[in-house]
Amino acid sequence: MQDIQEVYNRIQDKKKERKRLKGMFKDGIDASTPLREVKEQFETIRAKRKRMETEIKEAYSKELQELEAIEMDIKSDQLLMDDIALTKAMKGEPVVFKDAYDAEYEPVLKVKYQKVR
Repeated sequence: MQDIQEVYNRIQDKKKERKRLKGMFKDGIDASTPLREVKEQFETIRAKRKRMETEIKEAYSKELQELEAIEMDIKSDQLLMDDIALTKAMKGEPVVFKDAYDAEYEPVLKVKYQKVR
């Protein structure tokens, strides 16, 4: 089995190389005059689209507020569901539920790393 530090170092080296190659590619794109002109046209169209979207959002402000409330409720219920699943898993109980089509779901735990201070 490989050492975790070796794998981490290899990942960091590959990330540096990826960053270098992306920078070269970006420089090539920035040097292209026709592409720059297309980008300017795109920005003009994007601004026009943004104005139109703003007008529509103003017309549907009540519905948008209702949508935001529903989205917050969904996030809250998802957190509650995560807490219930974690509690059951810690107790060794099975954690399975079904949707409207009888498809079964079970939680997938994920390991995430952060810098040690």
